[in-house]
Amino acid sequence: MRGSVAESDAVTPTERLLAAGRLREARTSALRALRTTGSADAHLVLGEIEEAMGSLQTAERCYRRAGSLAGHDARIRLEAEVRSANLLRIRGRYRASERRLKRCLMRAKEGADVAAIRNFLGILYKYMGRFSEAGRQYRSALRLLRGRAHPLRGSLYHNLAGLEHARGNPRRGEPYARRSVEIHLRELGPKHPVVAADLAALASLLQDQGNLDEAEPMFRRAIAFFRRTYGPIHYEVAVNLNNLAAVQAERNQIGEADRLYRRTLAIKERIFGRRHPDVAITLNNLGLLYASRGRADESREFLRRALDIFARTLGRNHPNARACLANLASIDSGRARSPNSPRSTARR
Repeated sequence: MRGSVAESDAVTPTERLLAAGRLREARTSALRALRTTGSADAHLVLGEIEEAMGSLQTAERCYRRAGSLAGHDARIRLEAEVRSANLLRIRGRYRASERRLKRCLMRAKEGADVAAIRNFLGILYKYMGRFSEAGRQYRSALRLLRGRAHPLRGSLYHNLAGLEHARGNPRRGEPYARRSVEIHLRELGPKHPVVAADLAALASLLQDQGNLDEAEPMFRRAIAFFRRTYGPIHYEVAVNLNNLAAVQAERNQIGEADRLYRRTLAIKERIFGRRHPDVAITLNNLGLLYASRGRADESREFLRRALDIFARTLGRNHPNARACLANLASIDSGRARSPNSPRSTARR
């Protein structure tokens, strides 16, 4: 199953461009290949590129077409279904994503394919707040790849770092993040989007340990890089704007934090709509920011909207829903909480 691959492992010109992180050129090459061959594999590669660029509907159409054209090619059919299942997770349809990924896991035969599906399940379980299950999936995937120079290994370390970040254990997450940076720098080079995402994840862990002076310029570089690579309306841009806003809030730069959170919110709503759990994360943070300014009525409005989204999409027992409810209670009791949790995290 395809992962983030080094250029030396790529087969076609399109795959080499994709592996190098040259996504706009890869899209042009993929469209040219599609016109020439119209094959299932060409649709699959184009879908991967569109997903990376944030064009989720186009990616879904490509994956469906790849599956329908695959015929007896079980490899392409499986990968198309796995990637479609992961798109369900990105859109916030977590239970449907889990059902499909589990079906795919039962069909997978090769160890690398099983590892890739377990990685996607780990990401899903983290977003569902099922942290122990997420850790088991990631570690199982790493065991399957032990002793192999597989491109998924770096992403698994990235995701283990993100899991510890979600658990509130930044010191435990930092070694995983640094390992991911090390692997991807060696495999992909310093100008690749995957490396930029690794460094942004490391910045989040440094921020959570109070190292704002190191984290802030890392977030700013990530925002500039992702805007150049993907354009201004992309999830990676929103993630890093959100986290830069949290830095500004900690520095008591309230007006700048407000501006950055609102920009984050606008991007997320454009990508996902107004009722996605990632939108609720930024609403929660805006609520806490307004509480710190003594604007309790506006704070409650943001927090109640965030809680409603969390409860409807994740359930009231999810860690984000519980945190948001506690934040609302603290506003009602006159005690403001720290305006930086929960936060968005990049997805891999």
